[in-house]
This record gives sequence, C-alpha cells and structure tokens, in this order.
Amino acid sequence: STIESILKGEGDIILSKRTGHIRVTSRPDKIDSVRGFIDRLLKNQEKQTSIDVKIVQYSGDESSVFGLSGKLAYKDNNFSNSITSPNTNTDSPVGEIKGTIVSGKFNGTDILLSSLYGNKNVSITSSINLVGINGSPLPFNVSTKRNYVRSIESEYDKDKNTETKSYEIDSVESGLELLMLPTIDELNNIEMTIMIKQKELLKITKYENIQLPETTENSSFQRMRLQSGDTLVLTGFDENRLNDNRGSTIPGILALGGSIDKNKANRKIAILISPKVI
Repeated sequence: STIESILKGEGDIILSKRTGHIRVTSRPDKIDSVRGFIDRLLKNQEKQTSIDVKIVQYSGDESSVFGLSGKLAYKDNNFSNSITSPNTNTDSPVGEIKGTIVSGKFNGTDILLSSLYGNKNVSITSSINLVGINGSPLPFNVSTKRNYVRSIESEYDKDKNTETKSYEIDSVESGLELLMLPTIDELNNIEMTIMIKQKELLKITKYENIQLPETTENSSFQRMRLQSGDTLVLTGFDENRLNDNRGSTIPGILALGGSIDKNKANRKIAILISPKVI
C-alpha cells in the first residue's frame, strides 16, 4: 500500500476493519508523512463533480456537424485525446463508438456548443446536470415504454350468446441508459468511466391477434481521463427505430392492435459529457 511505501519497512501498521481506524507506529517524520497522505486523501474524497450531459440528434457526418477531423480532433486544436470502443452487439450496423475530448481551454467547449445550437441539422433532445461526490456513480436514463398486446383470451357464453375478450398488455423499453463514474485526483484531473446501453424497438409485427416486438440492444464501455471543463463527444450511435413522426429520440406509445414494420427512421445520436470539479 501507499502507507507501506512511505514507511519503507520502518514501522508497523494496524488496521481495524470493524472501526475503520488505522494505527501506525514509526519515527516522527514517517508519522508526519503518513498523516499528510491521509489528510490529502480525505480532502480529495470530499470533492464533487458537476456533469452536464446532452443527447444530440443530428444528420450528416461528424466533421460537418461537430467540427471534428477524420481522427475526431477538434478544429481549434484543443484536442486532448481520441478513443474508440467496439460495439458489443456484433449484429448492429454500427461498428464502433468513437469519441473525442474537446478541451475546455480557450473556450473550446463553448465554441462547440454554440456551433451546435446554430446548426439546423442538430437538435438537442435531452439535457441534464448531475452532481455527485468523488467516486460515486451517476445514472442517467432517457427512455420510454411502448405498450403492446402480448396475448388475447376469448371466453364464449353459450347461454347469453356473447363473447368476452381479455387482453394481456406488456411493454418494451427503448432509449439510452448511461452510468458515469467520475474519479478526481489531487490535480483535479477526472477519470471518467462510462457505461452506455442503447435499446431500440425496430418493429412490431401483428401475428393473428397479437403483437410481436422486435428489439435490439447495444452496450459500450468507455474509460478516459479529462480535465475539468473538457467535453467528451461520443458518436457512432445509429438509431434505426420506428418513425412515429415525433421529434424525440425516444419513441412514443404505440396504439394497440396494429403492426408497424415499415417507414423506419434512421437517425444519428451523439452524447456530450462535460464534467467539472466544483
């Protein structure tokens, strides 16, 4: 451990797992070093992170929409890093999730957001600010449910010559689920661990008197280091969903009793994540 490396064998460490107390015996200078390390560690754990998350729907390529080069480096040269992550669903038309880190220095993040707000091919469909302490996971769910007819039962009354039908209604969820884990170091660098799950309803087919939903699910895992104020831009999310003529990235509720398997809408989605140490 770090405390053992400070002592370098010149002392003893007694740790109580029940109380969480630690006792160190060594020379005074070693004790002071251990005390300083623990104080810095506790102070760092008290830091908080504010994370702005935006879900962006766009048409066109990343270069024209986000001002990103072929390697997804921002044009104002405030580029910090680039990442790629394979999509875990090999049947998906999307081969990989791509990303770039736009530096918060020289107003790089502000320039990016201003260009998005002024782009007619871009709509910011969801936006949220999350605040959490250092090392705590922050979930964000942008999804909805569609109801569909799972089964139908008929009961016929011979005496009254009537038929009664009962419907079993189920639901299928579509949308994006994010789980973000920010870890702040002593220099206020932020290591971001991000897990993303994308669920889509591709179509609902009517079979006799019931409805059969067809869904797909993709997931991605990202880990990268950012500075406070940087913006992470993740692209590569194609949305092959039902076209219900609504402006949201999330489908609405399907009217019962029908089938939809045509007129799909292909949209592109990007996720913008901007963490700050507060």
